[in-house]
Amino acid sequence: RVERERREREAAEAAARKAAEEEAARKAAEEKAAREEADRKDETKKEQPKSTTPKKDTSKKEAPKKESPKKEQPQKKEKESKTASKGSYAEARKRKPRGESSSKEEAPKKEAPGKSTKSDQPTSSGSFESMRGALPRPVSGAFRVTGKFGRHALPDLPDVTYDNPGIDVEVASGATVQSVYGGTVSGVYMVPGFSTVVIVSHGDYYTVYGNVGSASVKVGDKVKGGQTLGRLAEDPDNPGHSSLHFEVWKGREKLNPQNWIK
Repeated sequence: RVERERREREAAEAAARKAAEEEAARKAAEEKAAREEADRKDETKKEQPKSTTPKKDTSKKEAPKKESPKKEQPQKKEKESKTASKGSYAEARKRKPRGESSSKEEAPKKEAPGKSTKSDQPTSSGSFESMRGALPRPVSGAFRVTGKFGRHALPDLPDVTYDNPGIDVEVASGATVQSVYGGTVSGVYMVPGFSTVVIVSHGDYYTVYGNVGSASVKVGDKVKGGQTLGRLAEDPDNPGHSSLHFEVWKGREKLNPQNWIK
C-alpha cells in the first residue's frame, strides 16, 4: 500500500507539472501573437503616407474653382442656409435624441470596466495571492486532514519516507469538489490511484483536485470560486468515505495547502 501511495503521489505531481508547462506554452503563444499584431500595425502606419498623396493632388485641382467671385457667392449662401437649417434641426431635437444617444453611449462605458474587472479576477495572480489563509475548503461537508504536506516517515517503517505534494482529506462518500477560487480549467486527467485529477489555473497559481470520480468540467471552462468541479470517488480502502487529494502550486513550486485554506 505504501508503494501504491508513493506512485499515486508521483503521478499527481507529474500531472501538475504537465499542466504548468501547457499553461506556460499557451502564454508564450499569446505573447507571440501580440507581438506579430503590433508589427502589422507598425507596417500599416508606414504605408499611410502613400495613400495621402492623391488627396494633395485633388486639392490643387479644385483650387481654381474658387477664383470666380460670381460662383462663390451662391455657394456661400447655399452653405449658410444649409448650416442654418441643420442648426435649427439640431436645436429642435437636441434634448431627446442627444439625451438618448448619450445614455446609450455611456452605458457600455460603465459596464465595460465592471466586466473586465470580473474577468480579470479569476486569472489574477495578485488577487489569488492575497487570499492566502482565506480560501474556502475545496470540498463540501466534513473535513478531516489524514495526510499532511511535505516529507514524512511511515509510522510502521520509520526508515521509509515519502513526499506528499499536497494534503489528503477524508470526507463523506460522494462529496462534491469545489474550486477554491475563480480560474480556468487547464487539465482533466485520469491518473492511476487518483481516479480523475482536475487542475484549475489562477494566473501563476494552480490548484489540483484528485480522486474525483466524475468531473463536471472540461479543459478551457471558466469557473468561479465555490463552483462544483465534480464528485469524489469512494475510497476503496475505507468504504462509506471518500478521500480528496488537494494541492496548491505557484508555477512549479509546491505550496502547503493548509497555509492557504481557512
